[in-house]
Amino acid sequence: IDEIPAMALSATVSPPPRPAAEGVMRVYDPFGRKVEIGREAWRREVLLPNLQANRGNPDALYELIIGALSDDFEADLFESARHLAEHDPQPRRGALALGVVLLQLKDFAAAREVLERALERHGRDTYLLANLARAYAATGDEPRALELIWQALELDPNEETSLSWLIAVTQVKGGQQGVMAAYLRAARLPGSWRAQLYLARFALERGGVAEATR
Repeated sequence: IDEIPAMALSATVSPPPRPAAEGVMRVYDPFGRKVEIGREAWRREVLLPNLQANRGNPDALYELIIGALSDDFEADLFESARHLAEHDPQPRRGALALGVVLLQLKDFAAAREVLERALERHGRDTYLLANLARAYAATGDEPRALELIWQALELDPNEETSLSWLIAVTQVKGGQQGVMAAYLRAARLPGSWRAQLYLARFALERGGVAEATR
């Protein structure tokens, strides 16, 4: 198993103070019934025990981490993500999970270190590149971020998150003209189809049926 060296994981992350528990988690029981449980009760009684119980199951641990990130539990995930990065038989996946946790913890320097080391060791990967672009963008290095997101799209021009992120950034800088230029460039990448669908939609909105059909 490839492991990311300890120095790549020595992120100086101190979990931020946890805000007072508020809100509820909506989940389904084994019979398919919707159940509501307080966030703190979910964290204490479901999330943390499951993270501990699945430390030896990389597939399950990865799914738990990604699911909990979407519910903003990143402060509880750092140690599990670091463990996964050290032991995952799919080292790119483990590095990605740790990198994303660090991004959400706003430790952008540590996220860059983890993601760049993974790219050096395991080769280019769409998701590693895209999240590394996020890390550079968060620290104000927009040219490097755009360079990386284009590298991600060259590997998979139809990856929706990367394309949407690119378009959002481009729209801020260049408006609609910049957006069209970005879609046209993406549409020329080998295997591209998603960008062409957006171009067809824009053509239809202007009444260009022949252009959209083409």
